[in-house]
Amino acid sequence: PSEYDRFLIDPIEIFIHPDSDYKGIDAVDLLTLTSTLRQYLIDALEPRYPVVNKPGPGVARMRIAITGVKFSKERRKARGAFAILPIGLAANVAQAAVGRDVLLDEASMEMELLDSSTGKRLLVAIDSDALRHGKGKPDWESLDESFKLYASRMRQFMDENRKK
Repeated sequence: PSEYDRFLIDPIEIFIHPDSDYKGIDAVDLLTLTSTLRQYLIDALEPRYPVVNKPGPGVARMRIAITGVKFSKERRKARGAFAILPIGLAANVAQAAVGRDVLLDEASMEMELLDSSTGKRLLVAIDSDALRHGKGKPDWESLDESFKLYASRMRQFMDENRKK
């Protein structure tokens, strides 16, 4: 990887585990999540390792997937008169619409680095417990923290392996 000084980052893919209790998530939420994770990589790599949009000499192609994702749906309990009023119902529907009641229970992270011209594999990394880097129980914040860590480690790896 020492001869590579630029990156082409493929769109991040998310694979929901067939045993997931809940299999749906809003497309806008997914786009927000993958865009945020991609931006962590760009922030960690640039300006020393520019992110480009075309393959070529010195360009490493990065493919990333969040796999084995298991979701569950938080059960909301009705409380008092507020729960039966239309405004209470609307508040719960709005929360469900933005995905705040979708819980992330499990996920793995996979990354592959390829020569962008030849497709030759340069590096593979798999973290089967991508949620352990957070501060507590598995959740969206843990995935976020893990991705920041991966981005930082990629920068460190490139720095350590760069030709002098």
